Amino acid sequence: MIFCIVSSSLNLAVAAEVRHEKSSVISMETDRQAASPKCPTAVTAKNSNAANIEKLLSDLDPTSKAAAEAVPVLLAALREPTTEASLKERSAKMLARIGEPALEAIPILIEILERPQPMPDTDSPVADSMAATEVRYWAMKSLGLFGTAADSAVPAVRIFLTSSETSPQIRLLAADTLGQIRSPAAAGVLTEELMKPRREDGNDAVIIRQTIIDSLAASGPLA
Repeated sequence: MIFCIVSSSLNLAVAAEVRHEKSSVISMETDRQAASPKCPTAVTAKNSNAANIEKLLSDLDPTSKAAAEAVPVLLAALREPTTEASLKERSAKMLARIGEPALEAIPILIEILERPQPMPDTDSPVADSMAATEVRYWAMKSLGLFGTAADSAVPAVRIFLTSSETSPQIRLLAADTLGQIRSPAAAGVLTEELMKPRREDGNDAVIIRQTIIDSLAASGPLA
């Protein structure tokens, strides 16, 4: 019941963050500058403890050539089961912003997205649902930032857009992610979903449908 009450608010928050993320990426590309000659912190895969990764993420400029040196450490943080969830999320987003030197992150993120999510030790169905949603949220968000390079993620993202068991907020993010990937396969999934009858009522249906339309428009001639 509580989860249903907050659903519309969560969807509006997701939609707002999607718009903010797009603006940030455009601004980052506009302001891209020459790289600094060194990696900002001397972190390697062997000494990549939580404190060192935290410092690396705080210091690193993803637009610099030095960022490529940090890719192995961030990939290791994604793969390591004991890495804190917040550091995995930040590592994934940083890898996506680094771009081409970090393409190896894409199959890792797809695996994370497809993996059944462990639930916390709690009797609250609301907490359980939100925990699984959080992981799927940052995995899809990061895949979307890779753009067309993440075309291999389309089948995994499609499941979350089309499944009757997916929450409205995750469907919303899946639609936006497919729009950011901008491949013929992604546009095909969006078009197919747009033709189906609405499954949500009220605000949820309007927001998701508009996101699909916006994502198709962003795909341009591919649609």
